[in-house]
Amino acid sequence: MKKLAIIGLFLLPLGIIAQPGEKMRKIPSPEVQAKQMTLALDLTDKQEKQIIAVLENQSKAREENKLTREERRELSQEKKEELRVAMLDQRIAMKREMKSILNDEQYKRWEKMMVRKGKNKMKRMKKMRDRRDR
Repeated sequence: MKKLAIIGLFLLPLGIIAQPGEKMRKIPSPEVQAKQMTLALDLTDKQEKQIIAVLENQSKAREENKLTREERRELSQEKKEELRVAMLDQRIAMKREMKSILNDEQYKRWEKMMVRKGKNKMKRMKKMRDRRDR
């Protein structure tokens, strides 16, 4: 019995280490995102339809540019820089489209939402990095 207890004490840390980590969050569909924005920004039906189109385009672009971990590791610095610039161009284009769709008050609230969303994303990324470094 004593031997079983000792073996159990040695195996317990292995079970704790083997627990799955936090998984990547799935991005909601463009329709769900638009509904959430409608609630937060009080959008009209016309605005909601326009935003769904913008979000669908963004989703398609994200899927087209998706790379596996191995593909990312093999990229040269120049290619990484090109991808970074392309991503920033997409963000700028989306921001301009949102500014044309939303009125001034809605646009200000949307920008605040995006800042908050970015901060939350950074917190999650830091948390995941901290777990990985343990």
